Amino acid sequence: MLPHHVNKLFTMTVLITIAAGIDTGPFDLYSDVDGFVTPFETNVSKPALEAGYTTSLVPNGTTIIRVQSLGVCPTNVDITLVLNSFLFDLSSGTDCPDACFGGAHRIFF
Repeated sequence: MLPHHVNKLFTMTVLITIAAGIDTGPFDLYSDVDGFVTPFETNVSKPALEAGYTTSLVPNGTTIIRVQSLGVCPTNVDITLVLNSFLFDLSSGTDCPDACFGGAHRIFF
């Protein structure tokens, strides 16, 4: 279930990978859209973020994600998002669903 403040129609999908230090985690994830006030994800585990954590709850328009540790070491890191976009030409015979689902997702790294 989505947190009450997240409208699924206005979110982005993002892959987040970090190298976390000792005594860090779990983590809350924040967006610059609201000035890093309300987390869009809470209690994300350290192993999940180190392995590469995909979230589809990032508020639309986010350019920076703050990863805030809740552990003994209450540190944070700000990650600037970079758009990974794909272009395709429908006149080339490419089937739209194949093009859309084969890599034209709105995914940031």
